[in-house]
This record gives sequence, C-alpha cells and structure tokens, in this order.
Amino acid sequence: MSDRACVVVLQDDQILMVLQRYQGQDIWTFPGGGIKAGETAEEDAIREAKEEANICVEIVRLLCEIPREVKSGRYYCFLAEIVAGEVRLGNDPELPVSGQELQDIRWFPINNVRSHREVSLIWDQISQL
Repeated sequence: MSDRACVVVLQDDQILMVLQRYQGQDIWTFPGGGIKAGETAEEDAIREAKEEANICVEIVRLLCEIPREVKSGRYYCFLAEIVAGEVRLGNDPELPVSGQELQDIRWFPINNVRSHREVSLIWDQISQL
C-alpha cells in the first residue's frame, strides 16, 4: 500500500504546483508525497509542503480522498493556507543532490490549468472559493 497526500495552495486566482521528474517524465503536480509510517495524511501534507515549497501551511479541509491511479493506496488532497515561509523550490531530503526529482515550482492561473488531471479532481470545490 502506498498512500500519498498533497496540498492545494491558492493565492490571487493562482494555484501552486511543482514540476517533478518521475520515471523519466516531467509532471506538474501539487506539493506532496508518500505518507510515512506513523504519519497521518495531514501531517504528511504539511511536511511535504515545507520540504518541496519552503512553506509552512495550515490545513483548511480535505478536498478529496480517492484510490490512487498508478499504485495501490489512497490519494488525499487538502486545501491549505500559507502561514509562514516564502515559496521557493525545495528538495527531496531522501534523495541525493544528483538524483533530485523536483525541478521547478510555479504559480499557475487557475483557469489555465483547469483541465490538469489533479486540478480537475478538485475543480468543483475550489472554483467556489
């Protein structure tokens, strides 16, 4: 089982995403990652936001919990607010410097990424905010 949690951070009609190189493909995704043993989905999402985006966040609410598409396990997506820090690309502390998967971090106008696979999962909920 491989559960994953992520955060959706919205600001001025923009959404925060990180570019991750995964299995040879570059994928824009929400800051997040695999839930470690003894960690809740919320704790993981908060930790991953700090590691990947240099921000401390507060969870506002769960946006979705669904089966993962690629691996077995659950996918948890949380709406979060920045409470400290300045957005900048972080790192994967479990990977060596030469093997980092994180490549970029960027704010996207939300309407420009509406059809993105992950954004479309939560669109109905965030479009009402």
